[in-house]
Amino acid sequence: DAFHAAILEIDDTTPVAVVDRWSVTDVFHDFLEQDFSKTTVFSYWASRTSLDEVDLTETAVLPTEADSQLLDVAAHEPCVQLHRTNRVRGRLITYTRITFAGARLALTSRYRPMDRFG
Repeated sequence: DAFHAAILEIDDTTPVAVVDRWSVTDVFHDFLEQDFSKTTVFSYWASRTSLDEVDLTETAVLPTEADSQLLDVAAHEPCVQLHRTNRVRGRLITYTRITFAGARLALTSRYRPMDRFG
């Protein structure tokens, strides 16, 4: 059994992502009692467990009809979809699928280069 939260992320007035999050019910038994206007689903998850393993996949997709409507994009406009699974002791406990409107997404990273071969 799993809980499912569907979230539309908006930047000012522009929809940028459709987020679907699933979590197992036995680890997050009080999920339905949370006030998610005061905390995020991710913050709730993070406060109740530590992760051993995270898998992340990023793909280019066309939006589903529902995502096209929610994101206010045409059916032929490319989107970027992230799939993330989180495991504790080998057991899958959460799965997240995020669909971004491709033209509204900028991926950035920040890192420190390795010290000279170290």
